[in-house]
Amino acid sequence: MKKYFLPFLTLLLFACKKNDGHGGYSIDKTTIAPPGPSPVNVDLVAYSYNMYQSSNPLYLANYNNGAQGSIDYVPDFQRFFAKALPLDKYLSHIEYDQMLMVNQLGFYQYKSFDVPGNARTYVGFKYLNYSLAGNINNSGGILNVDGNGKLSFPAQVFNSIGLDMRYNVYIDYLDPTTTDFSVSLPALPFADYNGGRWFLDSYGVYQIRPILTYCNCSVLGSSDLFGKEVTLEMPIPDSLQTNAPDSVEAWHLNAVSLLWEQKGYAYKKNGVYEKGLLQSGVWNFARPLAASYVTLQLRTTNDIALPNTRFIIKNNNYEVAEGRTDMDGNALVLVPANKTLSFNVINDHYVNYPLDVFPDQSIGSFPHTVAKKVVLPDRIDIGTLDGAVYNCNGGSFGNGSVLISQNGAKDDYVVPIVNGKFSTANWITDVIGTTKLSFRDASGATAFEVSTYIGSRYTVNQKRLKENFYPCANANYLYCNYQIDNTYYSINGDTSHASPVLINKMGQYSGWNMVLQDGNKGIFCYMSITNYEGDFDMALPLKINNADYKFDYSKNSEVVIYRNDAKPNGFIEGWFCIHYLDGNNASHTVTGNFRLKIVPE
Repeated sequence: MKKYFLPFLTLLLFACKKNDGHGGYSIDKTTIAPPGPSPVNVDLVAYSYNMYQSSNPLYLANYNNGAQGSIDYVPDFQRFFAKALPLDKYLSHIEYDQMLMVNQLGFYQYKSFDVPGNARTYVGFKYLNYSLAGNINNSGGILNVDGNGKLSFPAQVFNSIGLDMRYNVYIDYLDPTTTDFSVSLPALPFADYNGGRWFLDSYGVYQIRPILTYCNCSVLGSSDLFGKEVTLEMPIPDSLQTNAPDSVEAWHLNAVSLLWEQKGYAYKKNGVYEKGLLQSGVWNFARPLAASYVTLQLRTTNDIALPNTRFIIKNNNYEVAEGRTDMDGNALVLVPANKTLSFNVINDHYVNYPLDVFPDQSIGSFPHTVAKKVVLPDRIDIGTLDGAVYNCNGGSFGNGSVLISQNGAKDDYVVPIVNGKFSTANWITDVIGTTKLSFRDASGATAFEVSTYIGSRYTVNQKRLKENFYPCANANYLYCNYQIDNTYYSINGDTSHASPVLINKMGQYSGWNMVLQDGNKGIFCYMSITNYEGDFDMALPLKINNADYKFDYSKNSEVVIYRNDAKPNGFIEGWFCIHYLDGNNASHTVTGNFRLKIVPE
């Protein structure tokens, strides 16, 4: 099977759509022009959303866009190896071959996608569960197919001279009103014709694959073409019946170009769309709408990019686009123009986190190609890290990058360090897990590595602000950066000075007490520490910024320790979250990161 990529480049022009006079619906008059070539070179990582194979790799992803080859599957991570590929911004393509998989038939399958830029790119796909609709010989017959559709075969449809030929007909039906419709499409939902690029607003898709099982001939013929028209009856989903036009354009997927080509019209009859077919393959009954390209910029509430995140876009609660953000937290999608759209993300990173279901958020409508920042609401399964990197002498690390390797994550992430600063957002699990940070200088050489902990036993939304990193394990620098509600504070010191006080010591009660004091700033509390985690003793005093408070017993406070030398003059490093009540019983939260000196009692 040949595999091709087609390149395109965006231009904003105007084109007209021809109205055949049958549809009875309003026709969009203008749309964007088909983009021309726009090459990009990226590392591509592909994920399967419904393939779970623990033995030897049995799957390949094939590509061809100036470099032909295949990518092996990695069973332990349900993804394919990362591969450096020359792709195209507006239409890239991979073909998946599937072998020896239970309840699957081994059909090749396509996946088309857009690439927002030159950053590492992620794409997800679903293998489709074809079902056997039945067997047809050269005498013809009728098959009831998935989705309450029907295929009617005339006699001698496969061979005009009447040879005894028998075909198993395999079917997959995609209902546009159901979840995962967009990710299940084998090609992007657009068509180029009449001088424009149009969004295809689908009423349903059938993939039809006749497989020759017997022939009393010496040469087995192709099943891609029918000798006579085969009638397809495609159901119109109940929720789309009222506004379904009397006729709608019929589109066939070209298996070489991976573009939809119009092949006449399907006509509404008794609640279904009916069309005579002369080809098998993929059929989409859809009306063309004006289209726009949108570059989504997915950000947290503290304006940090969220990479490798699966998302969906809806119009009237029906999916119109899907994808994954790239390493920079961006995604390029084609959407119907001038339609009110909503957006949501899907956490597919960790299966053991209690998933919060957030409502779809409106992202507006897009009459033209545009970039759109989408700010994701705070949620407990996303953490952020705002870091500062120093040299051993306390000076800025300068420029470089940090490689973030998190246990159980879908990928390792490279984040730039600019003037000693970096920010990253990541999906987290509900257990405290190790993350290795490998800091690289401007040449790419690893300068030093640090192990830290992320995750939480509780529903703590983690924003680790202004966390400091030092290449020297015994650097003299101490700090505590903390935030009370939305106000930020910082205390900085070193081991050779008595003030400000940044210590952790055995207190008058069992356990440790944490003393952070710089004038009226600071925190004093008691905690117990076991290995890498600890608890605050809520029955003992709590002082924040020189005022006495009580812990909020209705919420879980927490401290996580990722370094504990556990000896005098050593260091202890970690982060904390304390919920407390003021004099009016109003709840507040203080969170922070620290590097403290351990002193004897």
